[in-house]
Amino acid sequence: MVDKQAIDGPRPEAVAFSQRGGARLGLLKFSWPFARLRIDGDGVSLSVPFYTMRVPRGGARLSAKRGHGILGSSLVIQRDATGSLRHVIFWTPALDALVAALERNGHDVVRQQ
Repeated sequence: MVDKQAIDGPRPEAVAFSQRGGARLGLLKFSWPFARLRIDGDGVSLSVPFYTMRVPRGGARLSAKRGHGILGSSLVIQRDATGSLRHVIFWTPALDALVAALERNGHDVVRQQ
């Protein structure tokens, strides 16, 4: 018997929202579906192969940017922490659902055009 949690990650009770997309972390770009953004009670995490970035609630400025095309819309994460990954982009075809989930979980999101 395969342990489903080991394959899929945390149980749904722990993760309020999860979405696949693409991401840009510094000079590295990960196309869809190789990035996953998860929202839980403590904050937001962005996972790409071999790396997970964790942002606690209130630890970053979140901006929703509407673009053109399937993956043109994005969430820009500008972290307050010092380091090389202060500015991260998550591309998603379902920006409205992502923004709604962030706001439901107490995150402030600035909407840009």
